[in-house]
Amino acid sequence: MKFLILLVAVIHMSFCSIGQRTYESNLWTSAVLRGKWKQWNLTTDIGYRFTETFIQRRRTALGRILVDYGKNDKHRFGLGLAYFEHYNTLTIGEPRFFIHYLFNKAIHNHKISSRLRNEFRLFENGNLENRTRLQISDLISLTNKLSIQLSVEHFLTPGKDMLHEQRYLSGLQFNLLKNVSLQGFYQLQYQSTINYAQHIIGTQFIIQIN
Repeated sequence: MKFLILLVAVIHMSFCSIGQRTYESNLWTSAVLRGKWKQWNLTTDIGYRFTETFIQRRRTALGRILVDYGKNDKHRFGLGLAYFEHYNTLTIGEPRFFIHYLFNKAIHNHKISSRLRNEFRLFENGNLENRTRLQISDLISLTNKLSIQLSVEHFLTPGKDMLHEQRYLSGLQFNLLKNVSLQGFYQLQYQSTINYAQHIIGTQFIIQIN
């Protein structure tokens, strides 16, 4: 009898623990438009993110624009602006200004890239945070229609309570038309302010205008 009571208590505590993990399962969707003019690139994207059993609760809405320049695609430098709305008990607006460096290297059927981005995040309470992001990714072409994407990314926000974040992504990219592609991915995310792993599934629709 004692064992049965203990088992019921453990099961109950487990379900309570899972129920408190609001950000454990997430769904991210976005659409990207890319344009090119001579040595300049313009990238815009909009996205919507859900959480709690993937779709139960709105998490974030975002819009972003990036302008970058490079004599070729190997080294590119850019400036950007993003706006995020985080849905908690209230909608919290957060503009982000960022500077951006991108390195690309093609090796056989691999397109390896490294992106370094420094963000200035301005919160509604007036706080300003500086966050640095480093991402390394590999886009592996299997056919002219299908590619595999792998990436790892680290975020660092210095300060009194230093914040660390990591993302690990694997996905498939389908080239639907010459300048249109669709990506599906799974991403594992860790944040030092959240004491459990976050599982993210997502889709991204991409249009390239030359």
